[in-house]
Amino acid sequence: MGVIAEAIEKLMAEYIRDRGLVLWFDPERHYENIAAQVRAGQSRTLVFEGSFYKLRLEAEPLLRGDHAPHLLVYLPIPWEKAEEPLAEMLALGVDLRPGRSGSRNTGLAILARKALRGRVAEALLADLDKQVKQGSITLTELEALADEGVGGPLPTKLAVHFGSAHIDDAVLDFLARPDRDSELLARNGLEDWAAALHTSFGLTGKAKSPAELRGRLARLVLTSELVESLGDDLPDSLRSLLSMAHSGSARRAADVAKEWRNRRDIAPAYPPVAADVAKALHLDSIEFSDAALERVETFLSLEQRLLQNVAARIPKQAAALNIAETRQRGFWSLQNTGLQAEWSLVAQAGQLLAKATEVEQCLRSREYSWSELVDHYTGETNWAHLDTLQRRLERRASSLEFALVNRAEEVEQLVHTVRRRHQEVAGELAEKFVRAWKAQGFSIGERRRQSEIYDQLVAPEVARHRTAYILVDALRWELAQELPDVLGVDFDTKLEIAIGTAPSVTEVGMAALLPGASTGLELGTVAKWQVSLHGKVLKNRADRISYLKEKVSVTVTDLKLEDPRGFKRKLKDLDDGPALIFVTSREIDQSGEEEMSAAREHMGRVLTHLGLAMRRLAEEGVERFIVTADHGFLYGEDLADSEKIDPPGGKTLLAHRRVWAGQGAAASPSYLLTDVSRFGAKSDLEMAVPWNLAGFKTAGPLAYFHGGLSPQEIILPVLTITPKNVRAAKASKKVTWEISLGSAKITTRFFSVRIQGRALGLFAETWPNVRIEVRTGADVCAMPTTSSYGFQEATGAVALLPSDADPSATEVNSVALMLTGKTPSRGTVSIHLLDAATGVELKKLESVEVSLAI
Repeated sequence: MGVIAEAIEKLMAEYIRDRGLVLWFDPERHYENIAAQVRAGQSRTLVFEGSFYKLRLEAEPLLRGDHAPHLLVYLPIPWEKAEEPLAEMLALGVDLRPGRSGSRNTGLAILARKALRGRVAEALLADLDKQVKQGSITLTELEALADEGVGGPLPTKLAVHFGSAHIDDAVLDFLARPDRDSELLARNGLEDWAAALHTSFGLTGKAKSPAELRGRLARLVLTSELVESLGDDLPDSLRSLLSMAHSGSARRAADVAKEWRNRRDIAPAYPPVAADVAKALHLDSIEFSDAALERVETFLSLEQRLLQNVAARIPKQAAALNIAETRQRGFWSLQNTGLQAEWSLVAQAGQLLAKATEVEQCLRSREYSWSELVDHYTGETNWAHLDTLQRRLERRASSLEFALVNRAEEVEQLVHTVRRRHQEVAGELAEKFVRAWKAQGFSIGERRRQSEIYDQLVAPEVARHRTAYILVDALRWELAQELPDVLGVDFDTKLEIAIGTAPSVTEVGMAALLPGASTGLELGTVAKWQVSLHGKVLKNRADRISYLKEKVSVTVTDLKLEDPRGFKRKLKDLDDGPALIFVTSREIDQSGEEEMSAAREHMGRVLTHLGLAMRRLAEEGVERFIVTADHGFLYGEDLADSEKIDPPGGKTLLAHRRVWAGQGAAASPSYLLTDVSRFGAKSDLEMAVPWNLAGFKTAGPLAYFHGGLSPQEIILPVLTITPKNVRAAKASKKVTWEISLGSAKITTRFFSVRIQGRALGLFAETWPNVRIEVRTGADVCAMPTTSSYGFQEATGAVALLPSDADPSATEVNSVALMLTGKTPSRGTVSIHLLDAATGVELKKLESVEVSLAI
């Protein structure tokens, strides 16, 4: 209810109290829309609906007795029309109507002027009678005028001090800038300022000091928004807040709170003030409903409670995911990078649960052939996205376990629930996949085998072009799907599938990617486990490179993805014309087998390294790229004892968590037992693999493994990539870059870096995607977790957008980062802004102080 409606309600209440019966005439129907609200505040009300007889009949029993009836009658007709039919009621009570003398005059212009005086500039009220008479202004518009013009212009000295004559601007300046208090006192403006706040917001009490006045004003502003947000869900313990100010003023105060959070220049001053008010209101001891928490954005403590609430609800209420996705971009997330990371984790958990339900429902809807399962995993339905979401969740969850001292119990439980859910659905998919494959005799139909990749795809390119053949150890299908987006418009990319060679272990997969593998690959002998190709035993990378150089007629240069600095040096001796650049990487597999936390970081980082390496190779004249993998992988939480199965026994030549190879194995319902030769290689060995995601009881990692036949392990990516117009990477001279830390120094493992670019010419640039690296020496010691906008989960890069206010500059983007275990608890780091595509450094901050409490 607005200030004018409140004035009318008060007027009616006073006359009912004094006279008992009030007949309220509203011939112009100015108050028709609020009449019900005004009547709701009275004990007895009647409305004239066209029949005087009916009105008298309804009123008669209410007018009997010795006591005053306390009755309000609303009549949207002229007084003259009711003078005779309602003569008795008019004689008994009092009539209020437009044009009546004194306080009984309810003309809109009269009541509005009284209610708005001191709230709206007098100039705006000068011709109010004329505007009402002409019908050019309504009650709704007058109430809006009250909201927009409370207090009118400030006195000159206050306007000069705050830099604005508008009360709302002055309030925001006062709340956010306590450093100017001495200046306000020097102007002798404190009392005038307190008076202005009383007039505009109903803030009572004498101002003892600017700090004391600010505290009361902050409480008014924030509690007004809290009350407005909660509405009917306001807890009883907070009911006293309703009487703090007139509702019109409270609404205006609530708008000030929202504007404070929305103003980028003063938003950082909001959290500490809000924390003080929340403490004063004892919010931690008050219960709030789910709906109430969803509507409130005023206080961090309630935001954290909502996070816990949503984390607990998501497994049962899919709609709660929308809340998490919205809140990870909200005010408190932007102010608190740790909270933003938790919201992102909760959102990712919800997305994974939704995808798991989708995949599970499909799997149980009917029986699928093996070929159909491959299509669903890699095609438009993209069941592989289940594994992408799991990888992202694990990366963020493990990071937060390291960085957050006290993570919410509800979030911990959610992560545990989601991990188990992924394990269940991925395990069900794996079992259906393996059983369906067995049912068709392990035939792959027209699909390409891994052992055919070189002869069918690489050899034709090598004969005509300078070709890079890149073998990324453990680049599984879902991860490779993101590479085209990483490479961007400078490369044309074709992504196909190949079926891996079992056992899906490194020495087998790498050999299967060499020339002649489709006819000459042999695995194991009766005496020992070994891999050979056309009679040559291949024990390691050196053996494979030696074999490759023997079989390829053009010059072969070998590189390691982990050593990009060696690219130019090794390539400088190549002659013009066709050549084969053989590139290998062990980032994922090696880190997964050695340390799972490092593997989670490398899984995303390998795409960045691939993109940068391919760009450098394109600059050196590489015309074609073939990128593929030796095998995929599975990972997650450590295998539980219930998920470990006994190996088959017999003569063991190869024993991994996910595969056993040898002779004389015992059959078991826990695993598939078949011949190695069924999967594209010559062999006299048997092979056992778990049906689902279980593992054998053997030595080795408990959270990262491969070797089996699940889609994640055996469906491999093959990317044929052609560079289009790649030029040498150079730093842009047409853009200036600004990067700044969100605080004076880094004191917690979560922090933010603000980025903005500005074009120096007359026209805006096409803004590059950028990446933030934090380094201690040469080591990267932080990982990006999210950003204000444009965050790319695959690589942590950020897409920048032009500013609406200034198209020659980017919109400011705040990138949240989390320090890793390599960061010193005391010392300095450097922060680097890089072009995500080229790796060129655009800007850096050196000697940034780090002082971590833990």
